[in-house]
Amino acid sequence: MTEKEWIGLIINAAIAFGTLVVAFAAFFQDKIRGWLLHPKLDVELNWTLPDCHKTPSYIIEKETRNIIFTTDSYYFRLRVKNGGKQRAELVEVYATELLRKQADGTYERIPDFPCVDLVWSTVDKTIIDGISRELPKLCNIGHIIRPSDRSVFGPAEDDPGMPSGQTVFSIDVDRAVKKPGFTHLLAPGEYRLKLLIGAANANPRRITLEINLYGKWFDDENEMLSQGIGMKIIEKG
Repeated sequence: MTEKEWIGLIINAAIAFGTLVVAFAAFFQDKIRGWLLHPKLDVELNWTLPDCHKTPSYIIEKETRNIIFTTDSYYFRLRVKNGGKQRAELVEVYATELLRKQADGTYERIPDFPCVDLVWSTVDKTIIDGISRELPKLCNIGHIIRPSDRSVFGPAEDDPGMPSGQTVFSIDVDRAVKKPGFTHLLAPGEYRLKLLIGAANANPRRITLEINLYGKWFDDENEMLSQGIGMKIIEKG
């Protein structure tokens, strides 16, 4: 084979290889983009406004939309962040398990806890369209209503088994399951709430919250957040 033929063969091989690389990249471009630009979900629990704070709770008359009753409450929210390079789509926070600490120090699963989505703050939805990079969203963990006014809000916020005069922590699950027979109301005690945070285009994150409810109500916000309840993230996965 002549030198000219060798050069032609090398050029043709290079062209064929380049064509193959371009075809490969075109075929897998979405997957490659996903590997490089995927969303990355993370969470924080801040003990300050607007994540956790005292706020009014209302009862609104359905027909007129007028406020017919007002009392104080404390709301507790989880800050969900996206540290990736792509917007996280269709994000939800799913409560997978609730456990209560026993006298011997072990934790026992509460079998009738409703394993469902928590509700996003302000939008009152269980799934939000997305979370952009550096623009976190708040998801409601739960709230505490002034004990003396809890019964006014009905079975969604009060239950005959709950202690009178003490605080009750109401986990903010979907309203459809806030009914008798489902345990979203927590009496004073120590709990672990396991959550799964997921999106349509991101790997899920598993976290465990520790919730300590002491049963005491304080009108002063600083006292309530230091002596009435404790909460922290104890595990991320």
